[in-house]
Amino acid sequence: MPYQSNITSNVKTYKREYKDFKGVDFTSVVTEVDFSRSPDAVNVIGDYAGMPEKRTGYIDLGYDFGGQRINGLFQYVTPQNIKYILVHAGTTLYRIYPENESAIVQPQPPTSYIYLALVPDGEYEATPIYTDMNNNRSTSFVMNGNIYFLDGVNYLEYDGETCQKVENIAKVPKTTIAAKPTGGGESYEPFNLLTPKAINSFAGDGTSKTYTLDRDNITSVDKVTVNGSTVTEYTVNLQAGTITFTTAPSKPEVTGEDNVEITYSKVIQGYPERITKCCINTFFGINNDTRVFVTGNPDYINRDYYSESLDPTFFPDINYSVIGSENTAIMGYVKQYGDLVIVKQSNSQDASMYLRSATTDGEGNALFTVTQGIVGIGAASRYTFADLYDDTIFLANEGVFGLDTSSVTLQKTTQLRSHYVNAKLAKEAGKYEAFACVLNNNYYLFINNHVYIADAMQRNNNVSKSYGYEWYYWEDIPARCAMEFENELYFGTPDGRLCKMKSVQEYGTNAYSDDYYEIVDGINVLKKHSYLSRWSTRVDTCEDASSYKRIEKGNIGLLIKPADNNKVKILYKTNKGEKDVKEYQDTRTIDFEYIDFSNFNFGGDSDSPYFIATNKKDRKCKTFQMIFENNEINSTMGLIEIHFKYSIGNRIK
Repeated sequence: MPYQSNITSNVKTYKREYKDFKGVDFTSVVTEVDFSRSPDAVNVIGDYAGMPEKRTGYIDLGYDFGGQRINGLFQYVTPQNIKYILVHAGTTLYRIYPENESAIVQPQPPTSYIYLALVPDGEYEATPIYTDMNNNRSTSFVMNGNIYFLDGVNYLEYDGETCQKVENIAKVPKTTIAAKPTGGGESYEPFNLLTPKAINSFAGDGTSKTYTLDRDNITSVDKVTVNGSTVTEYTVNLQAGTITFTTAPSKPEVTGEDNVEITYSKVIQGYPERITKCCINTFFGINNDTRVFVTGNPDYINRDYYSESLDPTFFPDINYSVIGSENTAIMGYVKQYGDLVIVKQSNSQDASMYLRSATTDGEGNALFTVTQGIVGIGAASRYTFADLYDDTIFLANEGVFGLDTSSVTLQKTTQLRSHYVNAKLAKEAGKYEAFACVLNNNYYLFINNHVYIADAMQRNNNVSKSYGYEWYYWEDIPARCAMEFENELYFGTPDGRLCKMKSVQEYGTNAYSDDYYEIVDGINVLKKHSYLSRWSTRVDTCEDASSYKRIEKGNIGLLIKPADNNKVKILYKTNKGEKDVKEYQDTRTIDFEYIDFSNFNFGGDSDSPYFIATNKKDRKCKTFQMIFENNEINSTMGLIEIHFKYSIGNRIK
């Protein structure tokens, strides 16, 4: 039970216990918040048992990106099995990679990658590998061992050595085969949006000199081969789409085979941009994820495009879908039971979700059919879609939602996951700029330097008639993008810093500070900064809102989680105001630079929880609330139980 309430026969006092903690509740009336949740908590996180403790701080890793804002963070594994970070800052893509190969960390079980352990103070170089990116958010995907980027202007490929535009290496399709010199033939592959080039192959007849291509008004003829050898003795009629050989090509040596191959270009304005101006992507296919689907082109906000199987350099001009009204944009994708749910912006006129299914026609060709789904909840940001175990969730204007049913065509498919933080989350401005990532069991939603964290290991049944998550709330995290790398949370800032959240395992008590560079006497110095961590009980009427309460002096305080350098300030808050009643600091592993010796406790047990008694009473309280704060560098606090006793006084007049 989260609390107990009973009367002792002699003194008529009541005992309150807060324990079995969960997350925050910013939505319920403060007097009705569950005893296990907090209506006012910041910069805390649940430990493995769900007990609230102070979050760790972050550290600026010290890389120089010229002060340019960080637009994307990506991890990439090279063909040599080396895993490292790529950073998109301003208009430049950087690789963080040591010049000295001895700095490469060899894999330790169960890790199979050789990876680079990033350290502060710039030990590893941030090497530019591409310098003409769009200064906007970017996304990526990996296929065939290469990583691909979409930034709203460019579509790039990086193979570990060279980063280049995909248009430069795009597949040139063979659009027509088995053609006669006069044209016709068999359609073989569709045209590729990413390149103006196409190939036609013909069977020479030994007499015809003029060959007709499958398109007219072409831009150029780029290459001609006869019997496998390149020839140049011909003239071109661009308008007619024909070439005329000086000498008629011979018949093929094998009857029925093509022996004349013509590569030509026809530039169609805006074709490559249909792909390069996209900014988000997903994988989908027939019982697999072999095709890349892209969308986000501002000129075609309700379209998405898909590649050929296992070839992200080939986007056929016929491979696209128009999804609903042209007035609302596609925002992202949700995988569900072998289908792909397409999520659009919220609107009251058009469906906000569509279901894409994959099948084949009679000849084995892939078919992707789209079915209109429900009107209602749509996405507010393209960058908040993430898989939290088996639940794909995203941010809408109404909160964070997931899908509950096996078919998007059923009613009430989208269900709220963020009930307990919605009162605060709904007030956040600029939801379009929000972004998210998943680390271990948590979904981190970043917006306006705030972070809302859903704990997948703590589900609840909330008033939305579906399951939701326990949530936590952080402030003062200046992130513009974030990612998980080697089980750590990295983020980039608007002013060009690469940071990561610190761990106690690596930093000890030094984990509890936000460390970033400041100019001191003309020198860039990494300095520690404190941040406020707070947990409050609910505003407690003690089961009688109509009477005054007396808070007893004894049996009141906090059972604190054992940790190095615990420090906590305890406050009472009543209808009369807020007051400090106790400060506690233990004597274990300590950085003496930050210690207040007046609050030392010299009797703590380093391995066991310790009860901190306030021994302070309060009278004539209409309501009572206990607040626990830590705002100290290199110190922490973790809550296990909260206790107090009270008695009921006169009625309130």
